[in-house]
Amino acid sequence: MIVKSEKDLVNTYTLDSSNFRGEAEKVYIPENEVELAELLKELNSQNKLVTISGAGTGLAGGRVPKGGVVVSSEKFNKIIEFNENKKTITVQSAVTTNEISEILEENGYFLPTNPTETTASIGGNVSTNASGSRTYLYGSMRNFVEELRIILTNGEILILNRNIKVDKVQNENLKEVISLTTLSGKEIQLPILNYEIPKFKHSAGYYTSQNIHPIDYFIGAEGTLGFISEITLNVMKKPDNILGLIVFFDDINKCISFVEELQNNKINYNDNSYKNLTTANPRLIEFFDKYSLKMLREKYTQIGTQYESAIWVEQELFFEHGINNEEKSDLILSSWYDLIVKYTNLSDETWVAQTPDEHRKFTEFRHTLPEKVYELIAQNNQYKVGVDGAVPNGNLSNLYNAIVEKSEKYNLNRVIYGHIGNNHLHGNVFYENERDKENAQKFYDEALEQVLKMKGTVSAEHGIGKLKVKYLEKMFGSEIINQMRSLKTSLDPNHILNIGNLFNF
Repeated sequence: MIVKSEKDLVNTYTLDSSNFRGEAEKVYIPENEVELAELLKELNSQNKLVTISGAGTGLAGGRVPKGGVVVSSEKFNKIIEFNENKKTITVQSAVTTNEISEILEENGYFLPTNPTETTASIGGNVSTNASGSRTYLYGSMRNFVEELRIILTNGEILILNRNIKVDKVQNENLKEVISLTTLSGKEIQLPILNYEIPKFKHSAGYYTSQNIHPIDYFIGAEGTLGFISEITLNVMKKPDNILGLIVFFDDINKCISFVEELQNNKINYNDNSYKNLTTANPRLIEFFDKYSLKMLREKYTQIGTQYESAIWVEQELFFEHGINNEEKSDLILSSWYDLIVKYTNLSDETWVAQTPDEHRKFTEFRHTLPEKVYELIAQNNQYKVGVDGAVPNGNLSNLYNAIVEKSEKYNLNRVIYGHIGNNHLHGNVFYENERDKENAQKFYDEALEQVLKMKGTVSAEHGIGKLKVKYLEKMFGSEIINQMRSLKTSLDPNHILNIGNLFNF
């Protein structure tokens, strides 16, 4: 067990990428599961607040401690097994998404969700139900988690696998509960949460459904229910090729209509017919507004000043299904161009990627934008506030307009980009003084009010952490938050673990 108590060393664990900072007495770094279980059991007996620390790439303050101690996952960094027969990969929680991608790439496989931050730990990805650009077709991390190994605050080990049947029983109050058994034989009873959650991209609070499997309680729980030590993920065989396009628009309303047509014609990956398609069916749809393009123009000088917005799409090609390779590629590309010319006068300006090197350049183009945003902040001594909401289909235009209108109301510079296929936009505004800080907060509050009026979610992918607690209650109400508290209490009765994430006691 490594223990750090020097202030300078501890402080490196007291912030995340949101720049939110907390405090802690010391940091424990267990080197194996036995040490971890014994440590949590001892801290629990002392009622000591414990914050689980991953890679620190979060944007909602989830790993930021509010006193007590930090328990770091960093030594849980082993890739345990890639199983091609089962199409799974099993890893410890501190393995990064980049490390997973590398081993899968070597074997011709990939993790469909594609979380954006390559240095993030997979434990953090699971704990926030992370997603990435390919969430449009494949959904979030939840869809690919097969098994979790979890250390509870009392030191008990819980293994949850989707293939194992879960018992529902009546407790002493004659309420139906989920009954689980730890490795040592200890029985745990979990309440069944009873509320509706959004059916679209959503990462805010505990998940539930009519036939809930308890593994889903832990995915997106932001470390409040237990320490995830080991994860088994389902992975997929790579497609034979990928078609990528960056399409430029001279009218923002036509750009949105273009996206809505794609949404209306979408065929999901679990419908195997998507492999046979010769028409447009993207796996990702990413958006850049005119201010995004203005930022990117410094590096990509070929971006025209008349461009009002852009959309990046990718489509997978499977050649073993149906017609010959070249003909299938041509038919799909032709289908895209037939669609593009309906919505933009800039169809001849479209960029095309069909080789690995060309796709890498498109990915760099997308990743350059947040880099430029943070460069702007650093060079001008500014700060950023960003909306992370998503809304149901049919509300995309309203979401975009709400972000624009609220930013203009408070005279704040903005840049809007992100996962438009999921009706999920990153609406960022910038400020540099106290007056504008107050206006930026008003912008954020009012933009999220509009999101909630559209029956949307206050967090589509970054989670609630400690920075958005009041918005989760606004979204669900106190009665549902109390249901969430009851689930936490069933697993963490002393309320020591990641306190301040999701809700307060």
